[in-house]
Amino acid sequence: MKTIGNAMLLKDINKRMVLNELRKHEPVSRANLVKITKLALPTVLRIVNSLIDEGLIIEIGKEDTASGRKPIMLEINKHYGYFIGVNIGTFLTAILTDFKGNILDKLIVPIEDQEDPIRIVKQIDVISEQLITTHKIAVDDVIGMGVATPGTGFKIGSQKKEFQYYAWHDVDFNQLLKKHKPTIKTLSEYNTICAAIGEQWFGVGKGVKDFVYITVDSGVGSGIIIDDKVYRGKDGYAGHIGHHIVNVDGETCYCGNKGCLEMYTSATTIVRKVKDALENGALSSMTNEATDTIDFNRVVKAYNEGDPLTMDIISEAGRIMGYGVANAINIFNPDMVILGGDVINNFPIFLEKVKAVALGHIFGIKAKNVLINRSMVNKYPEAQGAVALVMKEIYKMPVL
Repeated sequence: MKTIGNAMLLKDINKRMVLNELRKHEPVSRANLVKITKLALPTVLRIVNSLIDEGLIIEIGKEDTASGRKPIMLEINKHYGYFIGVNIGTFLTAILTDFKGNILDKLIVPIEDQEDPIRIVKQIDVISEQLITTHKIAVDDVIGMGVATPGTGFKIGSQKKEFQYYAWHDVDFNQLLKKHKPTIKTLSEYNTICAAIGEQWFGVGKGVKDFVYITVDSGVGSGIIIDDKVYRGKDGYAGHIGHHIVNVDGETCYCGNKGCLEMYTSATTIVRKVKDALENGALSSMTNEATDTIDFNRVVKAYNEGDPLTMDIISEAGRIMGYGVANAINIFNPDMVILGGDVINNFPIFLEKVKAVALGHIFGIKAKNVLINRSMVNKYPEAQGAVALVMKEIYKMPVL
């Protein structure tokens, strides 16, 4: 029995290997799959035929070669099934993708109640059903749904009301999803980890074994990829770079600590500092505006108009973020740091400051070669990462 079990496991390993290498190198011929996988030709031919029969891969015609026999090329069948990716953020964002992760449709709606995870799950149920119904998709054709969440299990201090998802700290969100969406395979993960996985599958993190993804948005967080795998730490809470302390006597964070990086660099902080400066008489293109009408979009507009006050505040936030990035590099020694989020996407001067300060404060000489890149997954990175979270299960290698 053990011999039979081992043989079946080996077949599964070989099948997943072929499928993974085909995904990475498509379009690819059978002969090239033999070279890439180093498996025997009969083994590759048998596996390819099996994958074609299952509908996972398709033949797309012959390669246009200059001479010799033209090989038939293979690629993943994008019509094999569908994925749904959801991000719980400032809004509830849901995307529908094909089997390759190409976005087919999206829905972005206001969140009804950020303090009630059950209501949000019910909202997710409604909008995912809307996507399925609109495209006349059979439920059985939905391979799975991934959800990027604000996270659970974190510490909450006396400033908890400043954190919009403070009621989530003791929620088992995976169980909630399974209860309310029993007909579809569901997975959830912290949103910055989802974004890191999205970069790994669809962005500048493709092919990079070690990188740190950092988002600077309404909050600040990170996802860490080490040796092609997500690093979660002992209890799954690794990556909370926003709660790395940069000023021991600094401002009190909603987590209860003082001087967290997030309190100096996030979009929320930038807006608050602009308002505080205006209330204290600072000169700006927004001087005559009521501060309660000033939000992130207004700050972006002021920045694009060259408002000096806005430029100074954002520049200072970028400088402090640079120290956070330098510390991440000094601790993890990654090949790359990828920066995403609304602050990165809207304020080029912020990114410039981050790079300049970070590269000036790296400890190792060789570590100065680290790449600091802006995220290229500009459309719904957390939701796309949530899709990749489910896609990973399709391609995951069996454990020996």
